[in-house]
Amino acid sequence: MIGQLGDGVNIVVVKMGADCSWLWKNGEGNFLPSFKNNHVVDAIGAGDSFNAGFLYKYIKNNNALNDCQRFANLMGAVNTTAAGGTTAFVNYAEIMKTAHKKFGYSEK
Repeated sequence: MIGQLGDGVNIVVVKMGADCSWLWKNGEGNFLPSFKNNHVVDAIGAGDSFNAGFLYKYIKNNNALNDCQRFANLMGAVNTTAAGGTTAFVNYAEIMKTAHKKFGYSEK
């Protein structure tokens, strides 16, 4: 399927539900397991949060795409800790608190 995208595509990243995400660049793919939330409140907006997480890290000049992918997985998971598509995202400090408490994530 990836071959159908054409030569003009540089990076593809796909959220694959609660299981994992997939990143493709330069002919190589990387599956990365999702952060598991055993107490999902609501999954509305998890895909959008995944996208926003990836773009946030990418725009911050983080050229390590695996880090962008991991942060995207994290934001998708954080989204599921509160009702609605945005209520889990009060501010960056609170997001990181939730990420650490629920998923054991710490920034480098």
